[in-house]
Amino acid sequence: MTLEQPNEFEEWQWFLAGLARGFDAVVTKKFYVSKAPLQTHPELLRERRTMKPLQPTVKETSKAIPAQRRIWKSLIRAKNASQVQAACKRSRFWLNDDNEVENLRISVNLDRLHRMAPIWLAAKSDKKFPKSDRPTSEDKQIEFLARAMAGGSMGLTARYANEKLRKRKPAEK
Repeated sequence: MTLEQPNEFEEWQWFLAGLARGFDAVVTKKFYVSKAPLQTHPELLRERRTMKPLQPTVKETSKAIPAQRRIWKSLIRAKNASQVQAACKRSRFWLNDDNEVENLRISVNLDRLHRMAPIWLAAKSDKKFPKSDRPTSEDKQIEFLARAMAGGSMGLTARYANEKLRKRKPAEK
């Protein structure tokens, strides 16, 4: 197992930043092909055979999801696992089986956070966790917690995960 798993870290970072600031709108493309009516008349059938094939039309949909600041703040203030789990359960996305991909993705990450509450608390109690309430510290908290949770899913401690998964500049040759 390698420590360089940016997908896991990026997923946690996306999720935590979305709770704190809101999830950006995502553009999805859906293809619609209009169905031809049932035709039985010989002239209409002949005309149908000579027509160009139907072209699909593309409709773009976009939906931003607002932040869940109360959930985020209660996760940051949580002192024990039951408080973390209660915060997860208060989210409107908890156990959501919606057809929207983003809603389902948020629901899955809430469930993961619910199960990994002890890792969340260990990361928050680490002495290198940014504890300031300043708005600029929120980005640092999100990054620290995302690295800790990504490491926790690989069986690492919060401290070790933050040391090993930190973005490093490649060595110059």
